[in-house]
Amino acid sequence: MSSSLHTHSYFSILDGYSSPEENLKRASELNLRALAITEHGELTSWPYYAELKDKYPNVRQLYGIEAYECEDREIKDPNNKYYHMIIIARNEEGRKAINRISTLGQLHGFYSKPRVTRYDIAKEGAENLVILSACLVSRLSRTEDYNTCLEMVREYKQLFPYYFLEVQAHNNEHQEAYNKKIMRLAADTDTPVVVTNDVHAATKEDLYYQDYFLRIAQDRETASEIYDGCYMMSDEEIHAILDKQIGVEATNQCIKNTDMVADLCEDVQMPWHEPELPKIEIPKQYSSSSEYLRD
Repeated sequence: MSSSLHTHSYFSILDGYSSPEENLKRASELNLRALAITEHGELTSWPYYAELKDKYPNVRQLYGIEAYECEDREIKDPNNKYYHMIIIARNEEGRKAINRISTLGQLHGFYSKPRVTRYDIAKEGAENLVILSACLVSRLSRTEDYNTCLEMVREYKQLFPYYFLEVQAHNNEHQEAYNKKIMRLAADTDTPVVVTNDVHAATKEDLYYQDYFLRIAQDRETASEIYDGCYMMSDEEIHAILDKQIGVEATNQCIKNTDMVADLCEDVQMPWHEPELPKIEIPKQYSSSSEYLRD
């Protein structure tokens, strides 16, 4: 049994296809232990997943985000790069920290994407977070020099006590090369590795429709990115792809490590409460809030 630690729904607008319930239903069918909710840059889907907790009690829900990491969020320059990073809450404090990180990116780092730095993330309480290195749009993937990547991993491990490298079970040459690079980095830095599918559709068949979302988002006839394999896989499907890339034993360990991450995380309850309206101070010259509003 394994856990899906990198999962998008249609709340990752025009990128993910499936609904929260479709993702949970598929995870339940596959007997997965946990599902991490990791939308792009925002948390809107969390309550919709939380409402389904009792309906799918066998799948633990982990609250997370796929953040946009940058070097300096003050720089607004199209050449200033940003990278993907997975953040998962280990506990209630971690959930609150991700709220703050997301808000910071939206209000004080937004330029094309809601960007934050790794130092912003660490400052919010690194001990309450699990960090995964993410996909082909990660900083490690986009950095060609291997020695620089080694230094990056060492810095991430200093900043984040629960840091994991991430391979993905995708059958294309770019991902295969990156997976091999990740396994080398793992050996050279003694860092555990998890496997994900970077889920953008609950089933393989649904990727057909997800492709249309991408075409709309990118305004082109064919999608420019490769999403083959970005669906929720069984362990057997993962082995069918990764055994040839990194070996059977390494694949087994990567699958086991997904459950290690799930075990690091406490059960977090969404803090439901009645709507809270802001309290507005009515200036003395008005006899009521209605009079103030009309004016």
